[in-house]
Amino acid sequence: MIRFCNLILSLFICVFSYIGQSDNYFSSENTLKYANYLFNNFDYELAMNEYSKLLNDDNIILKKYLISANKSKNYSKGISSYKSLSQNEYNKEVLDEYLKLLFLNRNFDTLFKELSNCNSQTCMKLKLSLNILDDSLIQSAKLEDFPKLKSALLYRNMYKKKSPIIAGIASSILPGSGKLYAGYKKDGIISFLFVGLNSYLSYRGFKKRGVKSGFGWVYSFAGLSFYLGNIHGSYKSAKTRNKKLQKHLNEKLDNIFN
Repeated sequence: MIRFCNLILSLFICVFSYIGQSDNYFSSENTLKYANYLFNNFDYELAMNEYSKLLNDDNIILKKYLISANKSKNYSKGISSYKSLSQNEYNKEVLDEYLKLLFLNRNFDTLFKELSNCNSQTCMKLKLSLNILDDSLIQSAKLEDFPKLKSALLYRNMYKKKSPIIAGIASSILPGSGKLYAGYKKDGIISFLFVGLNSYLSYRGFKKRGVKSGFGWVYSFAGLSFYLGNIHGSYKSAKTRNKKLQKHLNEKLDNIFN
């Protein structure tokens, strides 16, 4: 009986010791150490989850949390967490990280308002990036201190957007020219040859047998189909090109802030 009581007592001591150790293991201090370990090893998504347990008005923790949100591409979550805090005066570094998230998440309206009272170097980069995306005129001299932004501006100016309407009209006048205008040279040449060949074969068929020529009508419909398809294709080609260029420009600018 005494042995049984001693066994029960030992079990109680072990259980309470384990609970005490568990409570200590999940303390704020240990959570911060673990979060910093994950952050330093570039495991940003897990680091973000750990930092979220400690969010308050501490600038260092909040900055690392926002950086983790950036690196793990959890932009919207980082933004909402920042907004949920008491909104005390944070230092410039924390504000810069928040503004980066707004840009990467394409919250341009909010970002524009926030930038009106911001003069840090990051804010200057963000203002210039918005101008590049808006196709605003920018003097190259303003970008001398920002080589990556200068590269993005040169890319934008080198590959101007093409008008889908102009591409369609051009192909209606000369088949294939709309695709050449949009930058798809091979497609433009192929379109011109297909429409031209079918038109020529149609002409040969009608010339030999008149309106009774079956080949003449077949090639006429084929040529007309290629002609109309080429106009529509040229319109879509210009839109596709613009989307690709915009995507590449966005990637160039995003790489500056993440």
